[in-house]
Amino acid sequence: MRNIFYPKQINKSKITALENQCFFAMPFSDQYTNLYDTLTLYLQNDGYKCIRVDNNLSASVPIINLILNGIATSQFVIVDISETNANVFYELGITHTIKDYENVFIIKEKEAKTPFDIQHLQYISYDKNNLKALANELLERLKANQYKIIFKKILLIKQLLKYDDIDDFVDYFSRHFSEEQISIFSELLEDVTTFSSIPSITSAIWEYDRVLRNETYTIETSDYITPLFKLFFEILSSCYKIDEIAIFIGEFLHNHEYGAIYGKALLSYQTDLAIKFAENSKLVDIVGKWIIEYFQRSKSTHVDLNRYKLEAFLLKSDSEQINEYIVNALISDNKYIREHMADIVGEKKLYIAEDNLITQLKRETNIYTTSSIVEALGKINSKKSIDAIKEWLENNADSALNNGHYFAIKHFRNAIVKIDNNKTLKDFDNKYYDTLKANNEI
Repeated sequence: MRNIFYPKQINKSKITALENQCFFAMPFSDQYTNLYDTLTLYLQNDGYKCIRVDNNLSASVPIINLILNGIATSQFVIVDISETNANVFYELGITHTIKDYENVFIIKEKEAKTPFDIQHLQYISYDKNNLKALANELLERLKANQYKIIFKKILLIKQLLKYDDIDDFVDYFSRHFSEEQISIFSELLEDVTTFSSIPSITSAIWEYDRVLRNETYTIETSDYITPLFKLFFEILSSCYKIDEIAIFIGEFLHNHEYGAIYGKALLSYQTDLAIKFAENSKLVDIVGKWIIEYFQRSKSTHVDLNRYKLEAFLLKSDSEQINEYIVNALISDNKYIREHMADIVGEKKLYIAEDNLITQLKRETNIYTTSSIVEALGKINSKKSIDAIKEWLENNADSALNNGHYFAIKHFRNAIVKIDNNKTLKDFDNKYYDTLKANNEI
């Protein structure tokens, strides 16, 4: 038990509420003991645990400590305001500051009056001679929002949103999706579904797609767009084995617009989706190809955060499939892809790329790509490539120097230093060292 003596300490303590635990706030008397015992009997039979402060009184623990801990550690709080008891209302006030609205249940006898300040709140009126009816209604209310509670818990565990934003997001989300759809999303996120109802899953996904597209046009909900995409990708990641979903993901990656989103903004979401799937080795044949194709774009003078994220992913990935995509891209028809992948091969020291690097060096016509390829050969210390390097220099070095491409010859020297810094380097320096030095490349 935490040493909590003031309500504000609860939020600072970040106490986790126990699932299905119900804290009862009510006066201490035989009448309410009977009420508590009766409700506890019904609730416990349905899997709920009930606690009440006067059942745990201790001379060594101040009662306020028991109250605050009881409220903080309980998922639900049930408050009886029949007698407008000052202590009970103090506990209700504390509860309202730290608990979600749907987890607080106010009950009162039918004849009891409700104070003006809380008349707007929902409450359950009961007949003290028919407590079974109260128990049944309370159970129904407890279960009614269970799907939201489960959904919130999943969002919190998966850290899909900031803690302070989850309540508002779930309220917003619940206005657009049915209880059944949210329950399906929760099952997918928890990875407990058996795909026994594929039509219901795909139907929920298509509805999410429809809602998300529509919401991109709504300025008032713009703050929710990124969380919606993030959650959508997480859900898609849980049902990617369904053929229709896999097709949808491929189409999404190649869309030029999605609702009101297009251009760089859409590319950012597409990049996040591709990386998420690739990191988890899901649909690599789809997302891996898209990632490589992204580099068809030439390097821009502007900051490209998507390129940075994709490069960072490729550099740190130890996936054999991803590395195979990188290696095969060295012989792509696109010069920008060849150049970028050669740079990545060199940084990663992908020795499995040696043959493709040598093959492409022999036929490469782009001087910038050639520079990246030969640098990569040097970084992987490719002894096997030395003849290809000599051949290229013999056939192309003079032309490169005449065109002012001194940087390219410098890259060849860098590679030779790593591969063979004896005879080959001496021969190279005899021919080109002075020229490179004169042009500030050494």
